[in-house]
Amino acid sequence: MAAGFFQANTVDPILSNVPVPSKLFQQHEPIWLVRFLNASANTFAVNIEVDQNAFAINSRFGTVSNYEPVSDGFHTITVRRASGISNILLQRSFPFSAEQRYTVVLTDNASGGLDMIQVPATGCNTFNYNTGCYRVANMSYSGSSYDVMLYNTHSVVFRGLNYQSVSSYKQAAAGSYQFYLTNSSTGSLMQELPA
Repeated sequence: MAAGFFQANTVDPILSNVPVPSKLFQQHEPIWLVRFLNASANTFAVNIEVDQNAFAINSRFGTVSNYEPVSDGFHTITVRRASGISNILLQRSFPFSAEQRYTVVLTDNASGGLDMIQVPATGCNTFNYNTGCYRVANMSYSGSSYDVMLYNTHSVVFRGLNYQSVSSYKQAAAGSYQFYLTNSSTGSLMQELPA
């Protein structure tokens, strides 16, 4: 993950615009939607499958797939190299609930292998007109911990965001915001991390 400046726009939250699913299901069958974020710093592309069905092909660091539906229940997610020997690099099962959206994040683990984190999109109720919700996740590297700061006021928005953790939702008025990351233990500005 590149640490530095990033922006959030509360008028158009990421989870509000779900693309039309490409896999069709019977209308009476409950479904969940899943997408994949590749936050692993591997130098090679991977293919991600759900129950042996391809979902993310040639996924590289920083790519996010479209949402795709699958029925609720437990499903096995498999990660393989996209080219060359396609041995299984990682395989895990996750529970999914009907009518929910999930992002499954492919990350690096402390020992140099891969890991997956399931992040439910539980949503945020915005009762006020012209507001939106946002949250952040730290998928950079093992042992990292960041504070997320609002650029123009230098105030802390999220404190002590540890590796593989996801913040709670916060509300903000519609608009564009700039944030930056600092190391939680030192408060120093984080520089671009090598990929």
